[in-house]
Amino acid sequence: MIDIIVLTHNNLKNTCLCIESIQAYTSDFSLIVVDNNSTDGTVEYLKDIEQENITLHFSPKNLGCVMGRNFAYTLSKDAEYICFLDNDQFVTEGWVESYMSYIDKGYDIVGFEAWQMKENFMPYRRASKGENYHYVGCGGMFLKRKVIDDIGLFDLAFNPMYFEDPDFCWRANAAGYRICWNEEKKIYHLPHKLLNAERKVFFNESHRIFRSKWRGKQLPYYANLVEK
Repeated sequence: MIDIIVLTHNNLKNTCLCIESIQAYTSDFSLIVVDNNSTDGTVEYLKDIEQENITLHFSPKNLGCVMGRNFAYTLSKDAEYICFLDNDQFVTEGWVESYMSYIDKGYDIVGFEAWQMKENFMPYRRASKGENYHYVGCGGMFLKRKVIDDIGLFDLAFNPMYFEDPDFCWRANAAGYRICWNEEKKIYHLPHKLLNAERKVFFNESHRIFRSKWRGKQLPYYANLVEK
């Protein structure tokens, strides 16, 4: 059983495609959707698809990505595996089997996108197949529940967004959990738009917090966490 967590905030068209892809290509799952105060018809759409294996929560305000994911996890029950999906990510046939193939090899966290960082902890590019990387992103992250039970959820210091994913990966790595990147393209992610002025403020503040938190730590941020 997998608990799939999706946050929504407007963007109705992509939300529909995301949930439809989950329903089409996933079996034995529970879907948890937390809506961050959408105003574009998303709430009405979600209420219309409600069924036994779908848990919905409608927040009266935008909780942010980090707090939203953390709250959604509290609605998760006892599934052994958790997957965090963004609502502009769409799964494809065989995606669960692909992720589980890495879990079966002994990994605890499997990411969809892998990122490289500069020495100042600034993410600067997605890794290409075969390259080293420094963390995997939260969107499309598939992991064992026991990791969260052990190290906790995403650090709310990074709310509403940015840098919670490298922080989570590095905390997990420090606790001895094995992290890898699924190089198979089993999830499709719409290209991100450039940061607007508001998001730049969030990005810069989270980067400052991240640098302060991890400065001077001995971490494998230039090592590939996947064993070849």
